[in-house]
Amino acid sequence: MKHVAFGTNLETTYTEWKNSPYRSEDPAKNIPCQGCHMYQKPGIPATGSTDRPLNPGSAADDSVDRPHIFTHYFVGANSYVPGLLNDTAKAGMAVERLQNAATLSLDTSRIKDKTLSVTVANTGAGHSIPTGVADLRQVWLEITIKDKSNQTGFQMGVLDDKQELPENTIVFRVVFGDGKGNKVVNIAKAREILKDNRIKAKEKVTELISLPSAPEKGSRVTVRLLYRSMDPALLKQIPGDPFKPLPVVEMAKAQAKI
Repeated sequence: MKHVAFGTNLETTYTEWKNSPYRSEDPAKNIPCQGCHMYQKPGIPATGSTDRPLNPGSAADDSVDRPHIFTHYFVGANSYVPGLLNDTAKAGMAVERLQNAATLSLDTSRIKDKTLSVTVANTGAGHSIPTGVADLRQVWLEITIKDKSNQTGFQMGVLDDKQELPENTIVFRVVFGDGKGNKVVNIAKAREILKDNRIKAKEKVTELISLPSAPEKGSRVTVRLLYRSMDPALLKQIPGDPFKPLPVVEMAKAQAKI
């Protein structure tokens, strides 16, 4: 979807898939959107990193059996809205999809030099992470280092008392601008893309974290990749009764001992 006046790319899920390895001229390798989203059932995430088993059966009473009947849940990452409608099945499927979309790995070989390396790999999504209205979605790294006494020596990306993210958080997202280099939240004013550091399908990104000091021996590093549909600060701008902060889903987790 493009901006009607400025031509700015606003939502590019199809293009992300089209430019990914999931789109292939070889029918045996080509996995369209339906190849994941319409294979998923409760307990079967059907992502690019999991099995996508056939769903044999008939589409209607008295019809012939087919090797695969497409499921019609077509769940994405939103677990909040189905929950509002008491649809616990779709809410749970959204969480399952998120938990099978990416992996984390740590490299502590430079920890004595006060540097931590974190790699995020998009192993399961056929598009970028996040996708859709990627300026609103929050996918971020939460990093905590605790010493042998379980005291926190370093943290980044930990939600504050208002359930908002600190300024130094590593967030994977799109940031729109007004054409003069200024960030805008209202997409009606989105004349340009200032930043797009999302993780493309089948690709990985490595973030180097500068630490204030080298952790002592025996310390434990914990990194989590977290997802939330929208920042509470943006929710407050919606008229009507205030929304509570949306749920946070742990997509992946990695730990290492120094």
